[in-house]
Amino acid sequence: MQLRFLNMKREARRLVAIMALLLGAIIINAQTPKPAPAPPPQTPEKPAALAPILQSATQSSQPPLFPKDMVIMTVGDHKLTVTDFNQIMEIFPAQQRTYYSGPGKQKFADDFSQLLILSDEAKRRKVDEEPIVKKRLKLMADQTLVQALVQKVQNDIKVADDDVQKYYTAHLKDYDEVKARHILIRPKSSPAPLPQGKKELTDEEAKAKAVEIYKQVSAPGADFAAIAKEESYDQGSATRGGDLGTFHHGQMVPEFDAAAFALKPGEISQPVKTQFGYHVIKVEERKTRTVEEAKSDIENTLRREKLEQVLEGIKKSEKVELNEQFFPPASPPTLPKPPSAPPATPPTEKKN
Repeated sequence: MQLRFLNMKREARRLVAIMALLLGAIIINAQTPKPAPAPPPQTPEKPAALAPILQSATQSSQPPLFPKDMVIMTVGDHKLTVTDFNQIMEIFPAQQRTYYSGPGKQKFADDFSQLLILSDEAKRRKVDEEPIVKKRLKLMADQTLVQALVQKVQNDIKVADDDVQKYYTAHLKDYDEVKARHILIRPKSSPAPLPQGKKELTDEEAKAKAVEIYKQVSAPGADFAAIAKEESYDQGSATRGGDLGTFHHGQMVPEFDAAAFALKPGEISQPVKTQFGYHVIKVEERKTRTVEEAKSDIENTLRREKLEQVLEGIKKSEKVELNEQFFPPASPPTLPKPPSAPPATPPTEKKN
């Protein structure tokens, strides 16, 4: 009996999950009248052109297309057409949409039919008239409207080429990129893990070893990548000869960022101290992305900024009044006290 009860609970949870995914923007034509019978087909004297909706069905590489008003599912008085199905698919994230419109079509039909059947039963039992259910349905409707509004505002935003150029010019530094390698010598205070087979070093030992590594890689004919594979404590990049790939400002910790972008291609830095240890950096390439290369990223940034401006304007258009007895003003966050500075000289040991 207990196992049966658990199975019932699991099934209920599954159906709730289905409802959460499917409710909100489903377009169903309840009690859709039956279409008038089509006239009998006539054989044309000469081949007629394919209807536009069926043209691509003749291509073997394309999935078959169906008339938009074709009924594909009937559940009680509900009729689901191809158009309804396509609109429902727009609700889902891309991965789930691909599944439900492809290999998971039958799964969708099973889940969706159960949703409609149970929903109709809930209405017969007047569950939709219960106050808490009304509130939840209203909240879900409001959330759906807000999502649709945000999408509509976003679709209406246009970014001019002049705005892209102005942003690019004002943030030119952000489009500097370097391709670099590094060798990390890690002291025991580093948060980085100690690679297997490597010796634990004090800060002084790590610094001295980094200076020695710098001399090695700076010698004529030195192979930086080979030395990085042998000596670097950063095992993630050591296997690639210390290769960090291409990065731009802000992707590395500040000390590393400043040192890397101060180098010219082919130059090697003196040991640079960061929280991870001592780095010897070699810049191999350096370039600045053109406005054409950065255009897509800039347009996305400007769209986000304009979207926020529009939404803020909408929110400020309505006056909001709060009962401060119920909604007291938020308390400012309590910031942790900064650590006290260490004394300039060690304290004198007290003698008993």
